[in-house]
Amino acid sequence: MKMTLIICFLTVKSSYLENTEVPTDGIGDTIQWVITDQSVWRVKTFSLDEDVHPYKLSAQKFSEAEWIDFAQSNNAKHYGDVVKTTLIFTSMSGLQGMREQLSTSGLGGMLNVETDGLMFWSPEGTSYRTKSQPE
Repeated sequence: MKMTLIICFLTVKSSYLENTEVPTDGIGDTIQWVITDQSVWRVKTFSLDEDVHPYKLSAQKFSEAEWIDFAQSNNAKHYGDVVKTTLIFTSMSGLQGMREQLSTSGLGGMLNVETDGLMFWSPEGTSYRTKSQPE
């Protein structure tokens, strides 16, 4: 299965639960997009408390290229002042191919695979999971 993972690294680290945000000197928060034929997910990670907010979108709304453009425009619109860098990975061989790409990129970390097509990248030595719910 073909899949695309977009990881937008931010220059801040924050906590949704504590409503705090500070500059980061390493890996901070991320906005991630997972695009497959079956589903599209937008995932916001909060690095201070290793919290994850996933949001599922309709995969049929756009083509893959349109989703990539939409994701990048959305990131720029909502986080443009704190975007550090964006990396895009595309695998033609599913999760294994995605893991290989992340490994060879030098990014390290791990690919967290959840249900219904949800996956997201997290730094090594962390245990990101949903700990709060957006209001």
